[in-house]
Amino acid sequence: MQMDTKPESAKDISTIIQKTKQFRIPKVVPIAKHSIAIKHHLTISLELKLNEYLCDIERQLSALPSVDGVAESLKKIRAVLERLRKAQYFPEQHVVERPYNKEQVMKIIERYREKILYHGFNKKGVRIVTNDETVKEDLLKNFSSVGNLEVNITVQSDLEMTPFADTGIPLHGAKCVYRQQTSDSFYFDNDYATTGSLVNINASRMAALTCQHAFFNRENQSVFVNINGSVVKLGSNMFYLRQMSCIHDDIALIDVNGPTIHIIDSNCEKLLLDVQNEPAPADISRRDLDDLVGEIVHKRGACTDLTTGIVIETGEIRHRNFPERASAIIVEPTRRRRGQVRLFGAPGDSGALLFQPSLSLENKLEVVGMLYGRAPKDIFQDPCTVICIPLGAAVNRLMRRIPGLHEIDFYKQ
Repeated sequence: MQMDTKPESAKDISTIIQKTKQFRIPKVVPIAKHSIAIKHHLTISLELKLNEYLCDIERQLSALPSVDGVAESLKKIRAVLERLRKAQYFPEQHVVERPYNKEQVMKIIERYREKILYHGFNKKGVRIVTNDETVKEDLLKNFSSVGNLEVNITVQSDLEMTPFADTGIPLHGAKCVYRQQTSDSFYFDNDYATTGSLVNINASRMAALTCQHAFFNRENQSVFVNINGSVVKLGSNMFYLRQMSCIHDDIALIDVNGPTIHIIDSNCEKLLLDVQNEPAPADISRRDLDDLVGEIVHKRGACTDLTTGIVIETGEIRHRNFPERASAIIVEPTRRRRGQVRLFGAPGDSGALLFQPSLSLENKLEVVGMLYGRAPKDIFQDPCTVICIPLGAAVNRLMRRIPGLHEIDFYKQ
């Protein structure tokens, strides 16, 4: 609300407070001169009002029969509420509350670690995949002593995970192929992956993030992108790990080709794009993965473009391609309308970044992961559920294995 004159007395301030109440803002307190403090107080007031409104919608939806459309709407409302409740505590640490004792559950899981292929936690309980029927029976007996815990245990010999291996600018979510060709051929080439985004390494060198499984088992694999209708060499992968130990190893850096840097500087947007297609600075998330469960996330991929999903679980996974267990993020896509499933990712989207708006007052994105591929169909209810690699952990492993690499950051301007 704009004022014609600057308030100079207690009477003026009182008048302003009365006027703001007309806009149903419940509480206004005269605060400091700093704009950041003013934004903080106003934001909290609006968040509380929105929280109240959404809680009312949640109550109304909960009273309706649980048909497809109602269940999907409830899922989205609860995801927004989850994010709002965390924002109210900013900048204090938000504590994830669970109806069960996670530490007690983990102690039980550790006893059978070598026989467990996957374990993941959600709001209500734990999901486990084991390759031994006897282990399943033992786990069920042990978990019976843990109160308020929902348990889902599947027995499988192995996990069937399927990796996902629009042209143009910006390079956030752009298509990249493996051979020089005409722009027409580029468009129809089905052998491609996604450049997650441009990054600045060691504060002095341009590179692009993608997944390692997009490359053909060799170092210095060149990749090409379409910039303003011309297919140009983006660069080559900096390092190829012949035997990946865990899913966190499935990340690669493309060292941007010297001449291409000048083309990018003149024609490309270096920042990531938010959900409104506006450029925004971004940071690699360092949050606890448990804190993501129930939240809305987005990704931009070369095949399915911008999609939205909800983090349903975070856990640890071990696979024949990855002998060591490591943390993973499990995302279920949202639906556009009743009965219609919207894919979160498809072949060609490998390397796409998982992001969400930051909880800070700044217009900034928080990048939490990188898309790996489709999750095992027999484990998760939605066949379009995907597995994502936590980006912070993957970047840390990348920096340990490339000599001289000590910083990877997104462009800020």
